[in-house]
Amino acid sequence: MNYLTMRILFYFFYGTPNQTIEQHFQEIRKYETERDWTYNKTDEQILEHSKYWISKSKEYEEECKRLNIWYVDTSFNRTEKLDCIFHALEKIMGGLL
Repeated sequence: MNYLTMRILFYFFYGTPNQTIEQHFQEIRKYETERDWTYNKTDEQILEHSKYWISKSKEYEEECKRLNIWYVDTSFNRTEKLDCIFHALEKIMGGLL
């Protein structure tokens, strides 16, 4: 007997294209714990990361628009936006199972 394996993939990207480098840096420092990769990094390293991530977030946002891929701007109210994403995915998955 052959079994059909159904694979369901959901792609979405999120980023912080509308934060300043300083806002991104402050948010990292505000919420980091000893378990985060940023914990033992210097401020200079985190600022460099923030600069890179904001730049990539802007690129990803544009590319997602072009490819019609779900992109979520988490520049502000990140936790609430991620909660909405997970609830939406739960509804989608519930309807498929």
